Amino acid sequence: METGLSGCGSTVRFNRAKFADGTVRFVGAEFSSRVVDFGGAEFSGARVNFGPRYYEEGTVTSLGAKFSGALVSFAGGSFSGGTISFGAGFSGGEVMFTGAMFSNGQVDFEGAEFSGGMVDFDSAKFSGSTVSLVGAEFSGGRVDFRRVTDWTHPPQLPDGIPANVVLLPANTAVDDEEEDGPERQMTW
Repeated sequence: METGLSGCGSTVRFNRAKFADGTVRFVGAEFSSRVVDFGGAEFSGARVNFGPRYYEEGTVTSLGAKFSGALVSFAGGSFSGGTISFGAGFSGGEVMFTGAMFSNGQVDFEGAEFSGGMVDFDSAKFSGSTVSLVGAEFSGGRVDFRRVTDWTHPPQLPDGIPANVVLLPANTAVDDEEEDGPERQMTW
């Protein structure tokens, strides 16, 4: 199935959508000044490709979504000045941001629960963007930043994250949970 979306100033909702099998591709989608809402969606086995798209000053949110076996790709996406909120459950599957560019925005995992699966930022660039995993719970799964090509701001991590769950590039300084807290050096 291929879907093309465009326009500005409104919300694209995938609330409670179920992506259980097959392939869904959003070809030519442009989400400018929009909210893309995956609240309560279930990704349990499908391949969902949002491919190289431009998200300008918008919000991509997955509050309450469940990623348990699908492959969801935002590869090559460009996120400028917006917010990506991952308050979702990750128990399997993979969410990929391969080669994505994040500029002057925020990637926030507050409320996320990781018990399996992977969120992969292979070759992503975070120029002027912040990344926060404060408020996320970890009992498994992975968030992989090892091959990020540009950090303007180090990621904010809560204390006590197991070393095999959040993977950072070697010798990356990260912020502690408190904004004004000391930085700590992490080597993987």
